[in-house]
Amino acid sequence: MKEVVLKLLDSGKALNFNEIVNSTGIRDKVKLSEVLEELESDLIICKNRKNKYVLFENSKLLKGQVTIIDRDIFVMLDDYEHVNINERNLHGARNGDTVSLKVINNVGNQKYGEVVSIKRDDSKKIIGEVIHKNKKLYIKYNDFGTRYYEYKEPVKNLYDGALVLLNQIIKKNNNVELKIVEVIGHKDDPNIDLISILKKRSVRTEFPEEVERELKNIPDEVTNSDINSCLERGGEDLRDERTVTIDGDDTKDFDDAITIKKIDNLYDLKVSIANVSNYVKVNTGIFNEAMYRGTSTYLPGSNVPMLPRKLSNGICSLNPNEDRLALTFEALIDEEGKVVDFSIYDSIIKSKKKMTYNEVNEILENGVIPNGYEKYVEDIKLMNELHKILRAKKIAKGFIDFDIKENYIKLDENNKPTDIFVKERKTAEKIIEDFMVVTGELASKYLDNEKIQHVYRIHGEPYVEKFERVTKYLDLLKIYTDRLANPTAKNIQIVTDELKNRKEYLIIARELLKCMPKAIYSTKNIGHFALCSESDCQVTSPIRRAGDLLNHILIRENIYQLNKGKLNSNNLFFYSNQASITERNAAACEVEAKKLKMAEYMQNHIGETYEGIISYINNYGFCVELPNLVEGFVDKNRLKDDKYNYQEEKFALIGSKTGRRYFLGDKVEITVAGVDINERMIYFDVLDKKSVKVKKII
Repeated sequence: MKEVVLKLLDSGKALNFNEIVNSTGIRDKVKLSEVLEELESDLIICKNRKNKYVLFENSKLLKGQVTIIDRDIFVMLDDYEHVNINERNLHGARNGDTVSLKVINNVGNQKYGEVVSIKRDDSKKIIGEVIHKNKKLYIKYNDFGTRYYEYKEPVKNLYDGALVLLNQIIKKNNNVELKIVEVIGHKDDPNIDLISILKKRSVRTEFPEEVERELKNIPDEVTNSDINSCLERGGEDLRDERTVTIDGDDTKDFDDAITIKKIDNLYDLKVSIANVSNYVKVNTGIFNEAMYRGTSTYLPGSNVPMLPRKLSNGICSLNPNEDRLALTFEALIDEEGKVVDFSIYDSIIKSKKKMTYNEVNEILENGVIPNGYEKYVEDIKLMNELHKILRAKKIAKGFIDFDIKENYIKLDENNKPTDIFVKERKTAEKIIEDFMVVTGELASKYLDNEKIQHVYRIHGEPYVEKFERVTKYLDLLKIYTDRLANPTAKNIQIVTDELKNRKEYLIIARELLKCMPKAIYSTKNIGHFALCSESDCQVTSPIRRAGDLLNHILIRENIYQLNKGKLNSNNLFFYSNQASITERNAAACEVEAKKLKMAEYMQNHIGETYEGIISYINNYGFCVELPNLVEGFVDKNRLKDDKYNYQEEKFALIGSKTGRRYFLGDKVEITVAGVDINERMIYFDVLDKKSVKVKKII
C-alpha cells in the first residue's frame, strides 16, 4: 500500500484523503489512514496549507536534526546549513530528534524557523549477550536490571557468549523491540568491555578505506622537500634551539613543545605546535574523518585517535630528536605579564628532550634533578617564573580554578586495574596549562584582528538562579556569603579560594560547576567566563581536537595564502558544533569506562572497610566517595537503625525516630558490600561502629 501511495504522490499532485482513495481504489480506509500516518511521521510525506498530502521533497518544508548545545538551539540541514530555533518554536522537539520545519524569519545571514512535525528517536544503543536455550535464541541485556529478550529473526553465526550491539526501540505500548546491529565479539575477548562502550556510543574505531589509501601518500619522516618549502615561504629553522616537550608519563602523541629564554627583561616564549595541516588537507578523506570524530577518545589504558596513528603517533607527533614541521606561536612577555610582541610562523623543530610532569615537579618542588635534566634546569626555572607571572595576572582578572581532582586507574598487562589514585595538578601541569591558555588567547586575538571567522572556545555566563541551591548548602554549613547573589567570576573565585581547605570543598566546587554552562566550540564569540577572556580559541592540540586543526588551517591560509577559501561560515559552524557534541560523547565514554574499571577494582575489595564522604543524596540513598574518588551507593533501606527520609532542602537523609542525619559532605565509614560489573555499580554498607573498626583507608 505504501508503494501505491508514494507512486501516486510522485506525480507532483497534492491530494486529500478522499482523492487518494478515489485515485487508488483502496477500500481499507483504516489501513490507508495508518499508512499515511506512518509516512507522515517518518517525514516522507507531509500536508500543505490546504491540508493535502504531498511528498516531503516537493514541499517548502525543511528537514534536519535538532541540536541543543547549552543555550543554543538549531536544526542542522544538509550541506552544513542550519536554522536557528527559539525555544518556544520547538513544540516539544528534543535534542537529536529529526524534525520538519518552516523558515519564519531571516535576520542577515541567519535563518529562524519553527518545528512543524517531529520524528522522535525512541531507540537507543545497548549491548547484549547471546544465549541459546531450548533451541531458542535469547539476548541477555541490562536495563535497570538483567532482562532476557527472545530474538526471533534469523541471524547467522550467533554463538553463545557473543556480545552484540543492539538498537532498543520503545514501541507505543511501551514494549521493547531489539534489533541486532553488529556482532562485537566474544565476552571473554581482550578489551571487549571497552570496545563495547565505544560501540554503544557510536565511536568509530576503524578508519575508512579512503583514509587508508590516502595514508600511503604521507611519508614516515619529514622530507627535504617539506623542509625546503617551509623555509622558502618564510618559515624558521628552530632545530638548534633548546626545545622540549612536557607531558604525562604515558603520553604517546606530542602536540606541543616549549622553547624559552630571557632577552633583557622580556621572556621569549615559543610554543611550537605540530603542523598537522601540512598533511591533512580540507575535504580529503583524512580531514573529513577527523571532523566526524571531532576528538580523540581516551579510556583507561587505551585511546581512539582522531587521526590515524601514522600521523598522531608518527610524523605529526613532536617526538624527541626527530625533525618535525610545526606552527610556532612566539610571544615576548614583560615582567608584568604583558605581551609586547606576538608572531606566528611555520617552523622546523627538533625536540631535545621528552620531559614528564613528574620529573619536572621533582626539580621545582623537591629540588631533585633527575638524570638527563641537568642542562635544562635553568630553562625549567625560567618557565616557572613566567608561569607565576601569567597565573597572577589571570587571578587578578578573576580566573576561576575549581581544582576538581581526577583519579588515575593503573592497569596490568591484561588491562585489569591494580591501583587507583588521585592525579595531582602540580607546578609542571600548571606551567603547561598557562602557556597553552595564553597561546590560545593570542591566536584568537590574531584571528579577530584579521577579521577571520574561526572556532572559538566559549564559556557562557552562569545560571544565576542555580546559585540559590549552593547558598542554601553553605548556610547549612554556617558559611555565610552574599557574593553568590552577584556571581561574577571574581566573586566565585573569592568564594572558592576561601573554602579550599574545608573537607566539603570538593562538594562545593561541584555544586558551583553545576551553576555554569559547559565550555563549547562555536563560531560565535561570547568570551570565556571562567578564564575571564574576551576572546579564546584552542590551537595547541591539532592532533586530537578538530577545532585546533581548523584554526591552524585558517591561520596558515591567511599567513601563507595556502588553499584559501575551502572553509566557509557554514561548514565551520557544522564542524564546531560537531566538535562540541563529540567532546561530550568522548567524555561520557571515559566516565563509563572508568566506572567499569573502578567496579572491577573494588570487586577484589568486598568486605573491606574505608572512610569517605557523602557526595550525593537522593530519595533512594546516598553515594560515598572514597579518597581515591571511587564512589559507591548506600541504599537507605539497608540502614537498619531507623527509617530514613530524604529532605532535599536540608541536603540530608534524616531518621524519623532517632533524628540521625546523613548530610551531604559528611564523613562516614563504610564496608564494600558488593559490585555489579554490568551496571558499573559499587554498593556500600554503613559500618556498624559497635562491631567493626575501620581497617583501612584508601
